[in-house]
Amino acid sequence: VVSRRIAMRLADVTDYSFVLGMTPRLSREHRFPPGRGWTGRPPLEFQAASPGPEEDETAQMAGLLRTVQQMDQCWQGPRPEPIADLPERIDLAQVLSLVPRPAGATPPSRLAVPLGVDVARLQPVLVDLIRDGPDFIVTGTPQSGKTALLLAWGLALAEFHSPQQVQLVLVAGRRNSLGPLAGLPHVLESCRTPRSFWEDSSLSRLQAELERREVTSCIDGLPHLLLVLDDYDEFSAAKGATAPALTELARLVRHGRDLGMHTIVAGPLPNAGAGYNDPVIKQLKVGRSGFILRVLDPGDQNPLGVRIRSTESGRIPPGRGYVVRNGIEEAFQAATPGDGPAVEAWVATLQERWRSAGAVAASWPDAPRKKVREKEDGDG
Repeated sequence: VVSRRIAMRLADVTDYSFVLGMTPRLSREHRFPPGRGWTGRPPLEFQAASPGPEEDETAQMAGLLRTVQQMDQCWQGPRPEPIADLPERIDLAQVLSLVPRPAGATPPSRLAVPLGVDVARLQPVLVDLIRDGPDFIVTGTPQSGKTALLLAWGLALAEFHSPQQVQLVLVAGRRNSLGPLAGLPHVLESCRTPRSFWEDSSLSRLQAELERREVTSCIDGLPHLLLVLDDYDEFSAAKGATAPALTELARLVRHGRDLGMHTIVAGPLPNAGAGYNDPVIKQLKVGRSGFILRVLDPGDQNPLGVRIRSTESGRIPPGRGYVVRNGIEEAFQAATPGDGPAVEAWVATLQERWRSAGAVAASWPDAPRKKVREKEDGDG
């Protein structure tokens, strides 16, 4: 691959042909002082310059080191970006600090927030609900960091956007997985279990909100509505998740794209062997956007069709995987917000921040409006 080659003194004269492509003309009286070599084709003999006036190689290297240190101290210009190792864990707060916050409270044309760093340059990876969505699939192997990504996404949106710009409907899976976000002033509704979504009229309220938006002359001033479903395998198998109910939800997902609604589904996907026949998953796959985390088998849990080489699978940490935007994948490491108590403390801080800013907490249109709760009154 390397076209320019240099051969210094070699042990066997026949070895030169392997490096240079041909053997230089050497006589028996040929001298090989330190620094003597050949380059080019035909091979051109040359003498390399010494790094210092000393004859001893150890003294030359010591002098060279002193020169390098002096140059480092004297240099005042720009320096190259350091090449760092990709850590196995990246703190969400650190990633958020690298991205400027949007100014003003006007309806956003973008809902981009940083969710991790890319593997190649270690720069923040921004995911935009509007331009990269509107819908996303988050999948991966067990313990791959799917729920942690959802928690980070909710916190990042609440850090960058007010409750009048983005509002959340949370449907938790196992162990009330999204419960730490319930206290955010951006949350319209938080279902502790998939069953409660089907049995507590959440689907009806979501349907009514989209019908209201359909007859609204302009939806530009309305907040973006984000439906987050964790542990989708349990959600689709919960009591009340009948075929007609899932079909109706799929219809809302399809029509909601033009009405400021976004859907994020996370977890193992059902019917993988049958080509994902679930109607909701079929709708989400249209845009080919989402995340595939901790891939251990190139053919497992890959509904977005990411090209995964077998050498890229194996022992990789949670949160490592691919972000896919409209069919284009990028290797990245997801940021983590911390454990449950850390997320709840973050939520309490956001409650106080938006209360101080005079924000009104999210609520369904037919529900009474309320101020953002004080930290001690909230459940965060």
